[in-house]
Amino acid sequence: MAENNPKLARIRRITARQSTVDWGASYVPAIFATPKEAPRTSRPVILKPAKFSLRDMHLMSEVEAGAALLALHNPNVLDIHEQHMLSPAPAQHPLASHPSSVGKQFPRIEGTINVASRLGRLAWHGKVYSDRDHRWFPDIYVGDLLLFCTDDRGEYCVNWTIKGSHEDFDRPGSRLHGKPRSRDSARATFRHRLEAEYFADAGIRTQRIVGGEIDVTLERNLEELFRYHSLPIGLSALMREQIEDFLAKQVGGANSAFTVLRDVSKQHHLSLEHARAVLYQAIWHRRLRVDLFYPLIIDKPLRAEGRDPLVVYASWFAR
Repeated sequence: MAENNPKLARIRRITARQSTVDWGASYVPAIFATPKEAPRTSRPVILKPAKFSLRDMHLMSEVEAGAALLALHNPNVLDIHEQHMLSPAPAQHPLASHPSSVGKQFPRIEGTINVASRLGRLAWHGKVYSDRDHRWFPDIYVGDLLLFCTDDRGEYCVNWTIKGSHEDFDRPGSRLHGKPRSRDSARATFRHRLEAEYFADAGIRTQRIVGGEIDVTLERNLEELFRYHSLPIGLSALMREQIEDFLAKQVGGANSAFTVLRDVSKQHHLSLEHARAVLYQAIWHRRLRVDLFYPLIIDKPLRAEGRDPLVVYASWFAR
């Protein structure tokens, strides 16, 4: 018996994509940032991070993309699973299959059905009926960004849930404007509490992020750096090190970035575009520290770092 139910098709598509936990270039998100799959009200963005071998990274909003850039800039973020499925049934901890986790024990995920039941809202857990199978299937919730991080205590996860505003956490996804009805607001609040409890079962903290919390100048600078972060240049490691040493001596000086890059271009027979790429890649990878809370403008001098973005936003990455 054929079945044409888009909600069931979505459940089966997500389950097929995320039936196993993959890493780096092999990770496949539950939802793609395409007109067919992204929510109607979203503004999807696709990034191609070198950290993940240039695989497509699917983000559902510009706010998500800004948060992803900050996370990608952090060298202690080992991996990011965007649009990640929340399992309805009990499942392994997200880190259980990571190559670094051999022999380690982690608390397990209890599943969204278990959480909904504990919260006394099992009836609010989404479900879809299959005429073909004559049974109900639990709907699948999808989270925004699951970060896999490392510190001096080892690997851990942080779940980032992202909205345009604080009020959006009390609105259902299809109702982004206007005052939500009390019932809709209660269900939206339940949805986000369910997600936080789901990860708390496995000792994973959930961090709420809303639009405007990332400094706008920092975000624009990260966007500009990311445009160049994977551009091939063809330099030897020694030559790149020599150029970066020269650039480091120019930070805080009076010469404009353009003047500095022109000198690099002439001395090392590089195009200005490749010279800029060397500069921007050094900044992106934090080998060269400049003030990212100040506009990175090519005809202005390179300002020395005043505030480290990863210190300013350290609480977002905390266990």
